[in-house]
Amino acid sequence: MGDGHGADGTGAGLARAVLEMLRTAGAEFTALTGLRAEAVTRLERHGDGWLVEAEVVEAPGRARAPDVLAAYEVTTGWDGRLLRCRRTRRFTRGPSAHEGRTER
Repeated sequence: MGDGHGADGTGAGLARAVLEMLRTAGAEFTALTGLRAEAVTRLERHGDGWLVEAEVVEAPGRARAPDVLAAYEVTTGWDGRLLRCRRTRRFTRGPSAHEGRTER
């Protein structure tokens, strides 16, 4: 896979390989942290693997309190096996301006 394509040498093969890598990395990330990625916000080739940034909910909000989210940067091999994982930032996601209002 070092040629940048999947096993069949096509862009579709690469897309399948990337999806499989993300599944493997996601499973390893969840096993390591107990957190599940909600969104992948960055994906780029990095040396002999990938650099992935994902957002997770670290602490769900209660009642009117906001969720506490975090962005994690994960470096993997081509196969999705985690090589490095670190939290890069934390932030909150509050209720929207329309939440809790009734429409008339």
